[in-house]
Amino acid sequence: VFYPSSTATDEGIFQRFIQAANYATPAGTISESISILFSFYLNGTTVNFVLMKGTRAKSVSIKMAVGQPHEITVDFIHMDIIVPITTANAGLTTPTLVTAENTGTIHSWLSGGANPVALIGVTLECVEFNCTINRNTTADYVLGTATPHSTQAHGRRISGDAKYLYTVVTSDTNFTTPTAGTITAVLSTGVSTLTISNASITTISRDAGADDTEAIVESAGFKALSCTYA
Repeated sequence: VFYPSSTATDEGIFQRFIQAANYATPAGTISESISILFSFYLNGTTVNFVLMKGTRAKSVSIKMAVGQPHEITVDFIHMDIIVPITTANAGLTTPTLVTAENTGTIHSWLSGGANPVALIGVTLECVEFNCTINRNTTADYVLGTATPHSTQAHGRRISGDAKYLYTVVTSDTNFTTPTAGTITAVLSTGVSTLTISNASITTISRDAGADDTEAIVESAGFKALSCTYA
């Protein structure tokens, strides 16, 4: 689970997980696997390092909600993970605490400005937004070895939902027509925006009762063909 911030490193790694695959020029996309190094203290004294090799995202989920920092959850698939060791693998940079500390501002529910979510051309009074990008990444095994030959992403499946105050009926119209279009979610103004293209509303629901003391909240589920994070 990541709390995205305004640092270039954060934006670059999320783009790699979310953007379309590029087999011809894989650098910076999910078509290029990466390695992830992390460490932990054993018994509070000895640093242990773990290296995950041939890493790709299996799925990515983005959540924006009132009163909370934005969350990006990534499920990974790896070709290999080493047993913890006390010396980092040769050739890998192990930053100290001072240089590794993230000084970027964490994106929160106020970072995207007023009305940061638009659903197929309709600006919403949004209270929660969720999007899942399933990369369908799998490991390919061959006879004679326990380590996979490779991993590969097999097409994106994009879905999600938006919950918003029921102040307009345009989303209902787009659902019943139906109408495909673009969904935008601004995580942080001028820093990062999720743009979802060729999206269609697949479900609409709302609850209202005589004893309700709050505004009616409508929920719209959607599916889409493509998306970018920039």
